[in-house]
Amino acid sequence: MDGDGQMGRLWTVVLLVLALMGCARSTVTDLDSNSIQPDGIQATQQTQQLQPGQQLQPEVKQPDLAPVAKIDKSSRMQANREKLLKKLVEMNVFQKTETTGGVHRLWVGTKFRALEPALKEVYVSVYAQYAGEENVAAPVLIYDGKTQSEIGRYSVSDGGLKIF
Repeated sequence: MDGDGQMGRLWTVVLLVLALMGCARSTVTDLDSNSIQPDGIQATQQTQQLQPGQQLQPEVKQPDLAPVAKIDKSSRMQANREKLLKKLVEMNVFQKTETTGGVHRLWVGTKFRALEPALKEVYVSVYAQYAGEENVAAPVLIYDGKTQSEIGRYSVSDGGLKIF
């Protein structure tokens, strides 16, 4: 991209920021398809005249939420999950699991930290599905097996795996 195009985009962004802060009276026009937009905010192709102190009101599109799938809790599937969990303990990915008072806890071993994030989530979700009740995955607190400190959480309703 040439320097003039980049400079034009820079000024568009500066004017938008100033308009959003209520610091400038400007006209916001057609944003091109290469401009930066936060997720869920749609730029309109309308011209708006902003008055001093007026803030730009973006059109916000609500994300489509996928329905939560029910988990197959048949004895065959639970046996498969249990077999995988035992294998993960043998490999020192997991160290132990515990459920007390409806709270599910998982202690992870040294090999857990070396896994790719997607694989960590898959393995923790297997435990969540195994421990969950009534066809839903259970929220899980995750602890470091060496330090015994909490290092993360897993919850389907809270966006999956979060490692601190």
